[in-house]
Amino acid sequence: MHPLRAADALHLASALVATQEDPSKLPIMSFDERLTRAARKEGFMVNLLINRLTT
Repeated sequence: MHPLRAADALHLASALVATQEDPSKLPIMSFDERLTRAARKEGFMVNLLINRLTT
């Protein structure tokens, strides 16, 4: 169980279904630290996106 918001939980669950629960088939890209931690715990390789937007 992971402390994720609803949309992030759906993204992670969708990725698990898409890979037939073999996370080595698909990297995850994320700005969100909680989703990143959860994906890594599930075995996904995570490519961190750095938010470089300036106001």
